[in-house]
Amino acid sequence: MQSGSALPTVTDVLVGATLVVWLAAEGRRARHRRPEAAPVPGGRRGLLSGAVALATLVALGARDVVPAANLPAAAILAWGGLSLAWAGLALRWWSFSTLGNYFTFELVATPDQPVIAHGPYRLVRHPSYLGVITVVVGVALTRANGAGVAGAAVIAVTGAVLRIRVEERLLLRVLGARYARYARGRARLVPGIW
Repeated sequence: MQSGSALPTVTDVLVGATLVVWLAAEGRRARHRRPEAAPVPGGRRGLLSGAVALATLVALGARDVVPAANLPAAAILAWGGLSLAWAGLALRWWSFSTLGNYFTFELVATPDQPVIAHGPYRLVRHPSYLGVITVVVGVALTRANGAGVAGAAVIAVTGAVLRIRVEERLLLRVLGARYARYARGRARLVPGIW
């Protein structure tokens, strides 16, 4: 809600709806398991989901906690942030769809699984995590607060990078040269950067 307003704005309602849709989709997908694959120590879902939850709280709360960091053009940022959040959701869902049965929240791998190199995986190694970061930054932008955007981005990126480190060790150990060849031609999150 905007400061001084008793009623939520249209963008506030849409941000709330976006978060509900996101949580519902994540909850549905989180139930998927691959019983044939043993989970990896340190590969639990809590690392990334905890960072994303904290980043989202920072994104939503910074406007009230650090009002000096409020940005001008709040309406434009709100609509831009919503667009960015939905683009992140689309990328995340595309990743779910592309990996199919191989997409799990726990880090697992089996030697017989393929290395997926199509869909969003032809562009970056971890498009799903890029999607999550994009959603969080988009939600932060809807609040038009620089501290919220920066804080949410740093927390979400840190959680994703830590998770990626564990995941890539697993994939290299289990899939070996096949994953190494795939990884050589693609950045982890942002083409040309990392």
